[in-house]
Formats: sequence, structure tokens, C-alpha cells
Amino acid sequence: MLALRFVLREDRDGLAKAQEMTCTARSILLNSWFSLRANKRLCQETEGLPLQAGRSYEIHRTEGQGPDMQARIAGFMNKTAKLQ
Repeated sequence: MLALRFVLREDRDGLAKAQEMTCTARSILLNSWFSLRANKRLCQETEGLPLQAGRSYEIHRTEGQGPDMQARIAGFMNKTAKLQ
């Protein structure tokens, strides 16, 4: 909050950027912690590999389903049903 106040006083464009960063951070936090961790690990472990080798690595070393997968699918299905 202090940073936003400083940005507001110093730079009006900076406020918009700070709000955009906050929005992006919130959307990332809405994702599955399990998937975020697995994707970060995958990026770290395959950095510098050719595309085919990276794909092979991902297929053979998948972490599988996350513990929150069923709840996340149910939440998605509820949102989809409301749209119809």
C-alpha cells in the first residue's frame, strides 16, 4: 500500500502499472499451486534443451494430477453451467 501511495504522488502512469502488476499477481495466485510449482520445475529442468528433448522430458517425468484437480474442475464446470 505504501508503494502505491508513493507511485500515486510521483507518477500517475506508474499507478496504472502498479495496478496492472497487482492484477497479474492475483490471477497467478488463482492458479493451482501444484501446477505452478510443476511448471516452474519443468522450465528450470529443461532450460537449454532442444524442443523435442524438452517435450520428451515433460512426457516421461510428469508430476501427474494435482491434489486440487477435482475441486478446480468442479469450479470450472459450475462457471460453465452458469453461462449456458
